[in-house]
Amino acid sequence: MVESLARSDSQMSDGMGWDDYEYESVPDLTLDHQMSRDFGPKLTRGFSFTILDKVEIESKQDQYISQIRETLEVSDCIARSLLIRFLWDKEKLIQKYYDSEDLVKELFNYDRHCGMKIDVSSQAPYLCPVCYMDTNNPISMECGHAFCDECYREYLQSQILLGPDSINTTCAQSGCKLIIPENLFQKLCTKEGYQKYYYYFKKSFIDINKTTKWCPAPNCSYAVEYPSMKSTDVVCKCGNDWCFKCLRKAHRPIDCELLVKWCDRIDLGQDDTDIWIKLNTKQCPKCKASIQKNQGCMHMTCSQCRYEFCWLCLGDYRNHTAETGRGLCNSFEDVVAVGRGKQDEMEEKMKLDFMLKKLDHYKTRYTEHYKAISFAQKKKLEIQNQIKNCIEINNKYGPRDFVFLEEIAELVIRARRALTYTYPMRFYLESPAKQIFFDFIQSDLETSLEKLNKRNEEDWQLHLEVDGYGAIHLGERFFKYKQDVNNLRSAVETHFSKVINQIEAGLPDIQDEIDKVLGEADNFHKATQWTCPTCTTINPIAHETCNICRTKQPKIVAKR
Repeated sequence: MVESLARSDSQMSDGMGWDDYEYESVPDLTLDHQMSRDFGPKLTRGFSFTILDKVEIESKQDQYISQIRETLEVSDCIARSLLIRFLWDKEKLIQKYYDSEDLVKELFNYDRHCGMKIDVSSQAPYLCPVCYMDTNNPISMECGHAFCDECYREYLQSQILLGPDSINTTCAQSGCKLIIPENLFQKLCTKEGYQKYYYYFKKSFIDINKTTKWCPAPNCSYAVEYPSMKSTDVVCKCGNDWCFKCLRKAHRPIDCELLVKWCDRIDLGQDDTDIWIKLNTKQCPKCKASIQKNQGCMHMTCSQCRYEFCWLCLGDYRNHTAETGRGLCNSFEDVVAVGRGKQDEMEEKMKLDFMLKKLDHYKTRYTEHYKAISFAQKKKLEIQNQIKNCIEINNKYGPRDFVFLEEIAELVIRARRALTYTYPMRFYLESPAKQIFFDFIQSDLETSLEKLNKRNEEDWQLHLEVDGYGAIHLGERFFKYKQDVNNLRSAVETHFSKVINQIEAGLPDIQDEIDKVLGEADNFHKATQWTCPTCTTINPIAHETCNICRTKQPKIVAKR
């Protein structure tokens, strides 16, 4: 008799394998074991996301399977197969299911409604089509393709060796695309083999799901669900903050593509090498090979094509000999007359030299602020250790009495990181109007951050009170310090959040103002009259001065 392996809702896994193969979680770095302020300040939080641990991942995975099974009225086996095929995107799956005549037949190459399964109940024993051995207990799924348990076991064990791709293992029958359910692996495979498959299956909910990703921090077992899949900074419960889109460290306000472009430039220096070559070499007029002058003579011979030319004017050196009567190219008029003027080349080199200096300017500031992030992180750890020591001395106080100190230290880190990534953005910014405004707000951010950092660097323990017995107390001076620091932290956080959001959006207000000025200029040039700003007399547009007070007509100049 064929043993059906369509898993029912009540048949739950014993759970082995998930714990055996998971990454070890790291302890929370915060003293009260909770991320303060909902996993990070406004500056980093960006958009809404959900952090999942292994229990929540299992629960959500089972919930998806149950919803698909009930909504589409399919078996547990089919529900799992469909979800894996659609990368755990249940909304897309449901939409596709109702748009298709029979999605199960289309995907798995069999019709679950036709009742044409292979009937092996009358055969005793059953002849396995692989090993041609008789069996009284063939294994079959809903597709009806039956095999002996030994052949199926060997098949599944070999598929597990494929690693995470084993979750896509289909029926052993060639051409059948029905994905084999978990409980068949559990029944036939060894305990070690099933544990691996179970780990791959649970992990697949994050690995192949486009809306979920694992935290990239070493030894962190948390995952993040972010349905919109946009570029956003995520703060994990392990303390790591990272970009959901590119998995790099959090890098607001710069987008992922521009950051990659910047990092490639400053790390590899390919563009800068090309610029240096253009500044310090000249091309052979014949073969265009780059040549660097290493001696004082102006008579050059290309090592590639052996063409002889003048280093100064790049002309044929045969025209510089006494026999030609031309002499050397010391006459500007002669050089220009024969078309050897290099004005365009000089202008290009000036631009390239400017670009190198500009890059060095912003690269230096980017590098120094990036280094300052590590100093701020060390300061945060120092503050945490000081708080622990203070609590050990007087256990009357707890971590929550000092949490504001961690918050300001954390804000310094995030604000410093945000400021750091404004420098590559400024380097690539092209609009002159936006450049001026960007420099202003960037300078303002630096000033605000330095004020905050100064308070963070202070020795907060000087504000504690010690009685005659050596006991530490939090008195009026400490609470005054706490209030001042919290006020500053709140102001800086709000200011940074608004400015970073504006920068991230591309400074739309500046563009609106530019369009407004250009619109006013167009209206002015189309007008037939103008109003005197002194006496408010309306004058014809052709009159350059006011007919009453002789005030000159105002000019509006706008460049597109």
